[in-house]
Amino acid sequence: MILGETQKFVSPEEALKNREMLHYGVKGMRWGVRKEDNTGGVDAARRNEGLKTALIQDIAANSAATQTPSLGHGNPHFELLGKDSLIVDQSKGYSDIRPASGFANAEVAQRHKELTKMLDQMRDQYPSVARMNIEVVPMSRVPDMESVTSSAFASVLGIKKGEVRVMYNDVLGKLSPEQAEMVNYWMPGNGKKDYLGAHEMGHVLAVAHGTMPPGYDTITRGRNKDFAKWIKTSEAQHAELLKKHGLPFSELSKLSPYAATKPSEALGELSGYYHSSALRSQLSPEVAQKAKALFDELGGAT
Repeated sequence: MILGETQKFVSPEEALKNREMLHYGVKGMRWGVRKEDNTGGVDAARRNEGLKTALIQDIAANSAATQTPSLGHGNPHFELLGKDSLIVDQSKGYSDIRPASGFANAEVAQRHKELTKMLDQMRDQYPSVARMNIEVVPMSRVPDMESVTSSAFASVLGIKKGEVRVMYNDVLGKLSPEQAEMVNYWMPGNGKKDYLGAHEMGHVLAVAHGTMPPGYDTITRGRNKDFAKWIKTSEAQHAELLKKHGLPFSELSKLSPYAATKPSEALGELSGYYHSSALRSQLSPEVAQKAKALFDELGGAT
C-alpha cells in the first residue's frame, strides 16, 4: 500500500492523464468525513455518550458474536479510533469489525459484504490464509488512514508475520459519473462480481506468504522508519515471484493501467481476475494455469 498526496482534478480528461494512484484508488477523488455535532454543549455531549453506551450494551446483550472491542494490541499505532462505537464479530474465525450504528450507506454495506465473502472463500481454499490472525476493519477508524477514505475503496496492511488487516472504506458512497469514469479507466474490472474482494485477497495471500513484508516493525510495533526501503523490498519480492511462475511484471502490466503501476498491484490485479468468476474467462488458459500455481504457493494449497 502506497500513500501519497491527493490532487484535485478539474475534469475527467485531466484525471485520466494522471497515472499515479493511491492503493486501490485514484488521486483526485475527494469526499468529506462526517464529524460529530457538538453544538449542544456539555450536557448534549453527555446525553449522546450515554445513548452510545446504551446502544453498545444492548448489542452486546443480544448477540453472542459481539464483544467489547479491545483493538490495537495496546499500541497507539494499531488502536482503532472510536472503538467504543464498534462491534466485533468473531463467529467465522476472524475479527469482523463494524460500526455499532450500522453502515453509512448501501455502497459501504456492499463493499464489506464482498470483502468478507471473498475472505471466507480464501480461508477455505488456502491454508496459510486460514491460519492468519485477520481483522476486517473500517478504514476511517485506522490511525493514519482517515484521509485515505477520499481515494481508496479498500486496502490491506501486513502488521507482522501471520497478522493482517483488511480495511474497507466505510465513508465513500455512490461515485459521480466523472469519478466512476476515472476508476473504470484504471481498473476495468471495477464493478464486476467479486473483483474488489478478489483483488485485495491477492495482497492478503502475499502477506501470508511473506512476499509483502510487514508494514510495521515486528519488535517495536511501530511504522517502518525507512518506508522507501520497504517499498523497494516489497516490489522486488513481488517481481521475483511473478517471474518464477512465468508471469513477469512486463506481461501482467497489460491487464490494466493499475497493474502497470508496480508488481504488487500486478499480482493484485491477477488475483482480481483469477478469483472472480466474472473475469477469469478473460485470462488465457495458460495464464490461468500459471496463476493457479502462483496462488497455490502463496496460500500453501496442495
